[in-house]
Amino acid sequence: VFTSQMQEALKAFTSAGGNVLVSGSNIGTDIWSYVYPHQADSAFSADSRKFAEKVLGYRWRTNHASRRGIASPVRGKDLEFSDSISFRNTPNPICYSVETPDGIVPACSKAFSIMTYPDTDISAGTAYEGNGYRTVCLGFPIEVVCEEKDLYEIINTTLEFFRR
Repeated sequence: VFTSQMQEALKAFTSAGGNVLVSGSNIGTDIWSYVYPHQADSAFSADSRKFAEKVLGYRWRTNHASRRGIASPVRGKDLEFSDSISFRNTPNPICYSVETPDGIVPACSKAFSIMTYPDTDISAGTAYEGNGYRTVCLGFPIEVVCEEKDLYEIINTTLEFFRR
């Protein structure tokens, strides 16, 4: 998911105060467990895990975090969505589907869970307050969100978090 070049670009961007929204069904699995068969040396694997934890603020828990295609907000946090969000998790004529969304958890005390999958109570997304920047990371791609209003809420709420 994150090549060495992408990691370096994101490190430079966040070091300069840039905020980042990351979403995808394999943003943790590809780093910790690998979705596609490929060879990665152990140094690259360790660096990628450190990047996800130290720069983006999350750690992988599982790639089978939910079967229902719903993410619910965690209440009482600095970033809070108004309601549950449905995403496409079965084949359909509109968009590809995500049958195995990632469960990602906060990697440190400066990160917190912002969504959970209600069928498993596994974290579906995290927010992180880095050194002069913020990140929001979701274990499912935002482009598979079912309702346009929910997609707009994800983006608008994230942008408000970034502006604070």
